[in-house]
Amino acid sequence: MVLEIVKQAVQIKMSCKSECSLISEAEYCCACARALREIGAPDSIWKEFREASKVEQAREKLTPYFQGKRGEYAENPPMDRLLKLLVQCRVEGAITDEIRKLMQ
Repeated sequence: MVLEIVKQAVQIKMSCKSECSLISEAEYCCACARALREIGAPDSIWKEFREASKVEQAREKLTPYFQGKRGEYAENPPMDRLLKLLVQCRVEGAITDEIRKLMQ
């Protein structure tokens, strides 16, 4: 997997006018890390994210957090799209060591 391609895919999906879902574990984790950085998420949220071994675990912990933040970013279309992608994501699968490189 080429990590730069995953980062570019997330960037494109943030700015795309049409609906484009996150399609892989790597995209989900990259999008989460980007959103958490942009939001300035507390260490406790980062810890929950980094401790997850599966995307389903991360989604369970982070989806309510991202839902709660959507209103704050309604005037920021790329960030609003990113949060919407994360809230609506249905990706499942393991978070591998390679994917963890995207979680910084």
